[in-house]
Amino acid sequence: MKLWDTSNWQELRSMSMERSPAVSAFSSMVVFSHNGELIAASNGIDEKQKTYTYVQTLVWKVKTGEKLFILEGHKFDVNGLIFTSDDRINQMVTE
Repeated sequence: MKLWDTSNWQELRSMSMERSPAVSAFSSMVVFSHNGELIAASNGIDEKQKTYTYVQTLVWKVKTGEKLFILEGHKFDVNGLIFTSDDRINQMVTE
């Protein structure tokens, strides 16, 4: 995932999401925390036939790109991500 400065379209940083040659990866949701310090994205991994191998949600620090944690174990796509008003992350999963 890449973070861009939209005033000049310069890439600020790239944040890694796990990939493998045997599978394709795609992000389905991305959200910033209210204070702009965190970014979260869900990442669906399939075997190029829309059969999910696994789904994960990653959270990074915006300033540094440091990966803080990964939430895994979903059976289906993550259809929504939100940070609560105190900037904790909650996720909604459709099963």
